[in-house]
Amino acid sequence: MLSRPWAISRATYSRLRQWLLLRIRYLQHLGLDWPRAQRFAREELRRSGFDFRQFPKTEVYFAKGKIPPPVAAPPLQGWKKPPLTHKYSLISQKPFETFSGGLEWRVDGSQFPISTTMTGVVLEMEPGALRELHWHPNAAEWQYILSGEFSLTLFGSQGRWREEKLSKGDVGYIPQGFGHSIENVGSGKARILIVFNNGHYQTIDLSQWIAGNPTDILATNFGQDASLFEKFPRKDVFLTK
Repeated sequence: MLSRPWAISRATYSRLRQWLLLRIRYLQHLGLDWPRAQRFAREELRRSGFDFRQFPKTEVYFAKGKIPPPVAAPPLQGWKKPPLTHKYSLISQKPFETFSGGLEWRVDGSQFPISTTMTGVVLEMEPGALRELHWHPNAAEWQYILSGEFSLTLFGSQGRWREEKLSKGDVGYIPQGFGHSIENVGSGKARILIVFNNGHYQTIDLSQWIAGNPTDILATNFGQDASLFEKFPRKDVFLTK
């Protein structure tokens, strides 16, 4: 539909073609047939005086320009705010939970409706604190170390396990459903950013799983006397020191 008399980037050509298609459809909506709308849109573009020979001929990726103004300039079409915000000030919120071993900030689709496929968590952990053994039945987990040093231990089926040491700038990954724990092994407070590929947060903690079973079931499964499990936590521990 659109010839390319000059060598312009694929991205520029794609945007130009998209603009023409939208313009033609708008003109059709006003009553012009397809050939007339096509000619009219092309003539509009020609009269605009654009010289695409000066446009980038390759992908830009990082563009260097002038420092933006303190107040953002309006788009060409004017401001059209989306119905949902794309920003959530996570750390400025009150922590989702406070534990003896640290703090948890969490945001999923229930607080941030536009985030339908992702959940974010920031853990601030005291030295020696442990995010207890747990697993996520509905999401894989991606971790980025903001500060400090961590020991990450994960477990899979058939006795598979692995331990990794992570420090600032490192990334960790936990497949969906794998058991894992996170421990601050540094000398100071440490922070870790955790992202899940699901907008609905779910976790099953080991202490929670044990507390949800009667002592006779636990005794049978572990081959121990039922009295042993009377000493176990009766609620979710989550993060402890």
